[in-house]
Amino acid sequence: MSNGWPSMQQKDAQNGVSDWAASGANTDVDDAPPPPGSKVSPRLRLNTIADVKREYRRLYVEARNGQITSGDASKLGYLLQALANLIADCDLEGRLGALESRQGKK
Repeated sequence: MSNGWPSMQQKDAQNGVSDWAASGANTDVDDAPPPPGSKVSPRLRLNTIADVKREYRRLYVEARNGQITSGDASKLGYLLQALANLIADCDLEGRLGALESRQGKK
């Protein structure tokens, strides 16, 4: 199977996850050089909901001013929404874990 995804290219991958993907070897993707011919954009900080909100606002303004197409804005907006949901879920998971560990101590 050759779909371009390293995690899917190994024959022994279980549930679509290879040893390479499970090892965390792909966590330094930000340090990889950009593809040839691509524009290098500044690295975005999207670690919090506030960061995502700021980027979403910037995206809206760019679309409104015609700097990007509405189709591109829609796609990027969808990704930002998914990222915001992931951040919220991780935050909730951390809070729940803290509550559970506090309950276990009593």
